[in-house]
Amino acid sequence: MQNEIKGQIERLRSRGATYVDARWYPFEETNQLMMWNGNLKNASSSRESGIGIRVLYQGAWASRPPRTWATWPACSTGHSTMPM
Repeated sequence: MQNEIKGQIERLRSRGATYVDARWYPFEETNQLMMWNGNLKNASSSRESGIGIRVLYQGAWASRPPRTWATWPACSTGHSTMPM
């Protein structure tokens, strides 16, 4: 996975990105409680991990948190919506 991340960083830099970094988030834990009229209606817990990425391209910043990494076209399919 580390080589894949490095490859994505180099690909973005080769397309004109001035700055690119990726950060590994080992896990993010979320707990939710839903109350209705003072009574517990629902309780849920979730845990996520992933990679966050920041890119500086032609003076504009773009970033994606871990949960959207797979849906970001520039990272998941090798295509970018930015004109490069």
